[in-house]
Amino acid sequence: LTEGKLDQSDVTYPSPKYGMEWDSDKISPFRSAYAVANDGIESDFTNYAKVKDDEPFIGTLDYIFLSPEWKVKGVKSLEHRSKIVNPPFPNEEEPSDHYLIAADLELEN
Repeated sequence: LTEGKLDQSDVTYPSPKYGMEWDSDKISPFRSAYAVANDGIESDFTNYAKVKDDEPFIGTLDYIFLSPEWKVKGVKSLEHRSKIVNPPFPNEEEPSDHYLIAADLELEN
């Protein structure tokens, strides 16, 4: 998504529909709102979960992808994993295993 390319051998490459082929060369790469707002650095994590006896998972699963005509004015601040007091999520302070992410965007002319 962030490179604007998808190899035709990829299993997720769209199959032709209505006699039309999908052309990834005409697609602009998407940008991540958090990476744009943070000098190219993604959020430390957006998901911190534990299922039964498995080891907890912590990583970035959630993104706000943007096409080039969107300007990022700001993003909701997210805690770093080192600041989490009562992991994993959900817990008393965080009702979901995913952080709420948000961005203030402006459509450029």
